[in-house]
Formats: sequence, structure tokens, C-alpha cells
Amino acid sequence: MLNPPKLNLEAVHQIGIVVKDIDVSVERYWKEFGIGPWQIFTFGPGAKKLTYHGEPSAFALKIAMAQVGPLLIELLQPLSGSTPHQDFLDQKGEGLQHLGVFVPSLEQAAAVMHTLGYKEISGAYGFGREGDGAAAYFDTENNLGTLLELIEMPQEMPPAEKVFPENK
Repeated sequence: MLNPPKLNLEAVHQIGIVVKDIDVSVERYWKEFGIGPWQIFTFGPGAKKLTYHGEPSAFALKIAMAQVGPLLIELLQPLSGSTPHQDFLDQKGEGLQHLGVFVPSLEQAAAVMHTLGYKEISGAYGFGREGDGAAAYFDTENNLGTLLELIEMPQEMPPAEKVFPENK
């Protein structure tokens, strides 16, 4: 008998926390926990393709990212459109929404997830500076207690719109 497919994840690289207000949140994380500096972006409008439950979508998020040791903390504020982030905020309020893992090929990792029976909730393709990079959220909440985001990192992210604190 063949072994069933599995992802063989080596590490959790990112935690995603949905917030109502990025500016308030990055200031609180910095002042109270010393987490930062934060790189802040508007995510969505520059991507080549966005999906929500398998359909083309248009959405925008304000995201802030800070490195804490080997872990990337990502704060996400929904701005417009249908997203799993807005769903989370509507249903649960602010809080930990997903675990993110870096994969060499989103296409290959997504194929394994589909074989295992997990559905893709949302995807963003071509968000890097050169139109590369891809990420997709999968409905793993019943088994993991949270969503799983698979991330194929681009060669280079677009430049941050803002850094907080500015002089760090």
C-alpha cells in the first residue's frame, strides 16, 4: 500500500493576527512588547490574481510585518472585498487567524492539500515586485484549530509604504 500524501512541513514561519486598526495595533505591539519595526503595506490591488472560494475576487488588506526571531508576525486589517480575514473579524473579532508556512511551490503544495481533502478559501498570485509570489489559505480549522496559509515567497516584496517606528 502506498503512503498517503503529506506536506512534510518543516516549520511554521508566520502567524497571522487579524486586527481592526493596523496603526493602533503596531503601536501597541511596539510599546508593550517591543515587537518591531513594522513594515506596512496595502496588499491585494497590485496582485495579478485574487480569489475567494474559487472565484475571481477583488480585495484589499492593510498588512504589517515584523520579524521576531525566526517567526514573522503579520497583522492584517481588512479594507475592502470578501476575505477570510473579514470573515474572521465578523465571527470572532481580533485574534490569531492563521499559521503560515513557506513552500517552494504553491502549486505542488496546494495539490497535496486538495488530495488530503482541504479546500482553498482564498488566494493571491503574483504579489511580488516582479509579479511572482503566491499564497493561499486552506480550511484546516477543524483539524488544526486555525487556517493554514501556504506561501511561495516572491524574489522581492514591493517596498513598504510605511515603517513603524520610523527611526528604528
